[in-house]
Amino acid sequence: MLDVPENMIRHEAQRVPGVTGRVDLRLYWPERSGYRLALADAFSDTDPETTQTVLISIAKRQWLLDMAGRLELVYAKAADASVASRSIHGLTAVRLDPAHGYVDETLYFAPSADGGALPAFIARCNEPAAGATPLLLACETDLFVGETLEARVRFPAHFLADWAQFRSELDAFLAALQVRAG
Repeated sequence: MLDVPENMIRHEAQRVPGVTGRVDLRLYWPERSGYRLALADAFSDTDPETTQTVLISIAKRQWLLDMAGRLELVYAKAADASVASRSIHGLTAVRLDPAHGYVDETLYFAPSADGGALPAFIARCNEPAAGATPLLLACETDLFVGETLEARVRFPAHFLADWAQFRSELDAFLAALQVRAG
């Protein structure tokens, strides 16, 4: 069960109490706040270099593994062997192979801080061809929330520069939405 402020819910039809299959949120980051008049300009910003909005869809878990869990099983096999990996902002950047259905996508990940098998951060980002218009929310990750939910998060690529802070804030935000039984 989640407790979500109404001004964070993206679609008016979802702004009703009760059971739903999915809730879509739009937030101003790093405040992690919903829409209000004082933030109207920020919510209207369509520049991929400056936008501070994040979209989060929360639904019942559909996958056995979240994106971090799929690193070795899926993404490692889909890496484009013809393009060398590189490092950016402390993240390993691996181009994904279009032959596997990943057109103009790069996977960014950071190893676990405690030496665990799962990465500390992982995201797929669209990398438009030279001259193409950059996407507003070019990056996406998904992670599990509680025992039964997953969150699909879309965010601007410039958030990669401070990925550890973003991940920490994201974890805290999602945990705060959960209603504890008892």
